Amino acid sequence: AQYNRLLCSSVTSINSEFLNGFSNKEINQIEKLNLDNNNKIESIEDFSFSRLYNLKQLHLNYNKLKEIRKNMFANLTNLENLMIFWNQIESIDENSFSNQINLNSLDL
Repeated sequence: AQYNRLLCSSVTSINSEFLNGFSNKEINQIEKLNLDNNNKIESIEDFSFSRLYNLKQLHLNYNKLKEIRKNMFANLTNLENLMIFWNQIESIDENSFSNQINLNSLDL
């Protein structure tokens, strides 16, 4: 199964409990996660996406993210495409993408 869009109109931050409603089998099948056009996500806690081992595409466009920290995208070693444009990013840790060995496309 592919979860293209998660309905999260009231979400303002993403933390380790973000995926609690999904079974491990469902989580392992997620290759694309689209959280763009929410315009409300202000923060993402470190390791929030760490259970998404097979995630290849992550879209966080049109939100209110202000920073990209070192462990924000930790364990996403299969991530190929990360789109985070139209946010309010003021700082990016220099090691933010050091674990993304398959990252081909980064759109800030």
